Order: sequence, then structure tokens, then C-alpha cells
Amino acid sequence: MKDYFVLYEKYINSIDAHKKDLLNHYFNNLFNEAMQFGYIGEAEADVIWLRHILDSLLPLQNSKVNNLFLQAKKCIDLGTGAGLPGIVLAILFPHCQFQLIDSSEKRVRFLEKIKSELNLFNLVTLCNQVDTVILPENEKADLVTYRAFRKPLASLELALYAVRKNGKVLYWRSNQFEYSYVNNSIVELFDVTNRIKQLGYQVNDFIKLDCPEELVNRGLYIFHHHGNNDKVFPRKWPRIIKDKLVERIL
Repeated sequence: MKDYFVLYEKYINSIDAHKKDLLNHYFNNLFNEAMQFGYIGEAEADVIWLRHILDSLLPLQNSKVNNLFLQAKKCIDLGTGAGLPGIVLAILFPHCQFQLIDSSEKRVRFLEKIKSELNLFNLVTLCNQVDTVILPENEKADLVTYRAFRKPLASLELALYAVRKNGKVLYWRSNQFEYSYVNNSIVELFDVTNRIKQLGYQVNDFIKLDCPEELVNRGLYIFHHHGNNDKVFPRKWPRIIKDKLVERIL
């Protein structure tokens, strides 16, 4: 097997040999099992490593992001699917408790298998829709993560079920919000920023990540949840998907 950690070392912080072994074991499960059962898209091994393992690692090249995980006690990964980025991060930060939430029983069984094989004692899974997970404030997370979850504003609203006051939401995204052309209409940046404010967030940063050209552009939004969201939020999923602004933002 290729040593991807050497091949892409310029994009990755130093990782010890034991953690590399765990990441390689997980990668093999992604390629040999998760892809077979449709938990991730079909692709060559090199592409799987780039799209999933490296993409989960890329934000950690930024010291601000790395420090957020070093200081966090609990992280919740929404719509984790095959465990991305949750399992990768749980391997790298064993001091932090990770909760991975997904609505598919089959995917959660896969996550439990990985947890057992890798002895990830800092990881718990939950099979549920995010809007049905009711956590008291003291059980919410310092950090909430997601890569390929729902549409942007829907994801931020659902994150309110999981993030504590003064916690952070980390959103893997290629580009900053500007506006989107959908059905010949234009959604201005103002509409997006106003909704973000209504949800009780402020944008701390958008970090452009250095990455191989095969991944095109990658970035990370950091949202700070100050807790002053309008009382109407968060809503249940049936109401969220009927929101025209949510549907129009890509």
C-alpha cells in the first residue's frame, strides 16, 4: 500500500506511527467495505484517501483549528456517514469525547465495528435524526463538525441541537458564501448573513486550506455560537425543508 502520509506530508501535521496505523486500518475499511455497501461513493483507492482521509486532516494544518480540538472536551459530528471526519478526528485527539450521529442503522453498525477494531474508547455513536436529539446544555459539544451534511443554512440550524453556548461549528466547504444563482434568481450575501445572525452565530473565520490540486479548493468555516438565536430556531426538519431561503442557498 502507498504511504500516503509521506506522499502528502506537506499538507499534514506530524502524526505518530500508532495513529497512522489506525488511520490506515480505517482507510482499508472505507475502501473494502464502506464503498462496497454504498456508504461512500465509488472511486479508486487514491481518490478515497484524498477525498476522505486527507480532507478530514486538512483543517488541522491551521494552528487555530488544531488548538480548538486540543482544547475541546466534546465534539459532535453531524451526519457522519461512514465516520467522516469524526473517526479521523477521534483517532488524532483521544483526549476528546466524540459523538457521531447518523440516521442510518447500517452506517452506525459500520461505525461500531470500526470503534471496536480500533479500540476508540473516546467515541460513541447515535442512530437518530439530529432534530430529535434533545441534549441539555451541559451535554452539548464544544465543537460541532460536518462535511457533507444538509444544505448550508439547514446544517447550521440543526447544529443548534448539538452546540453549547460559546461553542464552535466547523463546516468543511469549498468556497465562502457569496450568492447563488438558482432558477434565475439571485440570493444576496445579506440574506445569508442575516439568517446566520438569527441562528445565534457569528462567523469567526473562513480558512482557505492548502491542498493538492486533485481536491480543487477546500476551506473551513468557523462559526461561533453566542447563544442569542431567535426563539423560533432551531425548528424541526419538516419546517426547515419548507424554508425557501434554506432551499435556495447552495
